[in-house]
Amino acid sequence: MSRKLLLLFILATAGCSIGKVPTDNLTLLSNNSLCRALGENADNGDITFRILNEIASREGSIDTEECHSIEVFAKNQTSFGLMNSWPNRGIDKMNDQITRDIQQMVADGKL
Repeated sequence: MSRKLLLLFILATAGCSIGKVPTDNLTLLSNNSLCRALGENADNGDITFRILNEIASREGSIDTEECHSIEVFAKNQTSFGLMNSWPNRGIDKMNDQITRDIQQMVADGKL
């Protein structure tokens, strides 16, 4: 049993560390790969537009709910590393300050 769990863990870890889906030729991608590419490239408008056009051309063959789930998962995996980047280090302090400001405005009757 523990060997099966270890194997499953290794496969899951290896699956998460695979690089980005290539977006050179979108017509060659499977539906799931296309949805994953959409999530991975959410910050690139040109590629996102091309992927959305390809998804629209496959309208009848793509399950939109499944595609959305894959896209969100890929987007979360891609953006996870960005949360620890230097611009985001002060977010907690900023959130605390905003909370204090809102509480003060409520106390002053401005909200």
